[in-house]
Amino acid sequence: MRVAFISTIPIFPLSGGNRARQWTLIREIKALGHEVDFIFLPSRQQGEYRRDEHLEFLGAEHFHELKRQGLRAGLYLGKRAAYRIFRALARGVGAPISSTHFLDEIYYHPFSSQIRRLNLKHDYDAAIVTYIWFSSALRSLPSHVYKVIDTHDSFAQVAGDNVEATALKRADAVVAIQEQEAEVFKQQLEQSDQEIFTISHIVPSTTGVCPVDNLGATFIGSSFAANRQSIHYFLNDVLPLILKRRPNFKLLVCGTICNDIPDHPNVEKLHFVADLKQAFRRAPISINPITAGTGVKIKLLESMAHGVPVVSTKKGMEGLDLQDLQGVTVVDDYDPQAFANAVLALFDNVAQQTRSSEAARRAALNWNKRQRTSLQRLLASAAREQR
Repeated sequence: MRVAFISTIPIFPLSGGNRARQWTLIREIKALGHEVDFIFLPSRQQGEYRRDEHLEFLGAEHFHELKRQGLRAGLYLGKRAAYRIFRALARGVGAPISSTHFLDEIYYHPFSSQIRRLNLKHDYDAAIVTYIWFSSALRSLPSHVYKVIDTHDSFAQVAGDNVEATALKRADAVVAIQEQEAEVFKQQLEQSDQEIFTISHIVPSTTGVCPVDNLGATFIGSSFAANRQSIHYFLNDVLPLILKRRPNFKLLVCGTICNDIPDHPNVEKLHFVADLKQAFRRAPISINPITAGTGVKIKLLESMAHGVPVVSTKKGMEGLDLQDLQGVTVVDDYDPQAFANAVLALFDNVAQQTRSSEAARRAALNWNKRQRTSLQRLLASAAREQR
């Protein structure tokens, strides 16, 4: 099959979970023998974008960057301003209204004609669009194209169940990132024919880490609100408790979150690392002190795939079942003493580190197997529609 992957989020650099998810899904679909075209819908909120890396990963014939230009781009900005004024006025009089935006408000409708032209040229068998907010792109494709929304999250709390259901009904299939969200979508679509699949993050294959040192722990994160809140919780509330008992303990920090934390004698900022093993070999414990945010935490799964034991808050393991948490120590949210104790229990006991490492890697391999099976079921449904 030839699959169109439609998104406002660039893939490269791989600086966030939503980018990593796109990269993973495209890689997995291609590995199953299908062609994938990435149709990029540029936006003012897209963040850093490296076109050359997209071309290298996809090939020039499979990468399509759409255009915003001319009078239509100006009209779009005017529409957005009008929506913002309307929302402010409505909230001013106490009207119940979305705190973010209306369903198609941030979709640039001239993209639809560009998508139609691409489909006329390439005759797509299936199309995947990311986020409900851009589901209108699916309406530009003919009925024989199997349409999928990769939701990334449920937005019912900000958009309302009816609005979310309206978006989901534009697709033939809906992909949830965790079972709890799949249940929400099933309730919203109980009178409809959409298929619902749970496909979470598929961790890239890697070998286990062989530690060369035991400096302390590693935190991985990109710069966004939930990660900033979580790392500051650890630095302010947990790390001082650890240092009282083990003043030689160090925290290695990877990712753009390094730009959001102060310098500290016991914190080493590695910034971007091409291979997480660079950190895990030196500090073979992964911390996941998540206190905010939704969705499955990719950094937790990546740590487990590397065979690194994890200490996590309960919030940080949302979306995972007990069978997925081998090698993970889970402590209550906002219990810094329990978190510190769990980290030190691993730091002080290399034998326990090794046992937890082996368990974490086994759990990650089993996790991947389940996600790949679900992805294969989705693609099989798309293929049946083409017969």
